[in-house]
Amino acid sequence: MFTAIGSAALQTGLKKKIPAYVAAAALKAGLSPFSVPAFVGALVSGDKAALLSILNMNPAIIGSGVAALKQAFMDSIRVVFIIGASFGVVVCVACLFIGDLKSTMNYHVDAPVENLSAKDKYHGDDPVSRNKP
Repeated sequence: MFTAIGSAALQTGLKKKIPAYVAAAALKAGLSPFSVPAFVGALVSGDKAALLSILNMNPAIIGSGVAALKQAFMDSIRVVFIIGASFGVVVCVACLFIGDLKSTMNYHVDAPVENLSAKDKYHGDDPVSRNKP
């Protein structure tokens, strides 16, 4: 369940943050506003040829775009950690209300997978005495 929630939160964050962060960084570094969609698409897909084919592209713009892309990932993953921590707190509190399980934790298998026909060779049903000849 948490995998689906975390994945949805991450994807939602990335869809919002990557275009906003990368576009703002590229514009600040001097990229033309008309080239921003192509730059974001090429950077996200990792297409170096498309990235270098953009008009007036330089290493400073690419560097600022990569830094903004990393920041977008960090901010999106932060939400996943916050969700995970809140689930962890709820589970820890719920563990305080679990009763004593000593009476149910025994050596009896309710639904054995194998046939226990060799049981007669052991001394009784005690698991400790099964190791003795």
